[in-house]
Amino acid sequence: MRNHWPSETECIICGMTRSAGIRICGEFICIDCEQAIVHTEVGDPRYSLYVECMKRIWLSALS
Repeated sequence: MRNHWPSETECIICGMTRSAGIRICGEFICIDCEQAIVHTEVGDPRYSLYVECMKRIWLSALS
């Protein structure tokens, strides 16, 4: 299967340009942010940032 995405894309979470990561509803999340999201506990100060970023992705997909 051919990849139609650019080789490097800006991460919606950290803003860094990366090549490895995932796409959710067309938005790119780099591998570092993906791992941080997966391993962040609810009490961690970064948790609310990740929740807000995920909300933006879902709201963008719904509009």
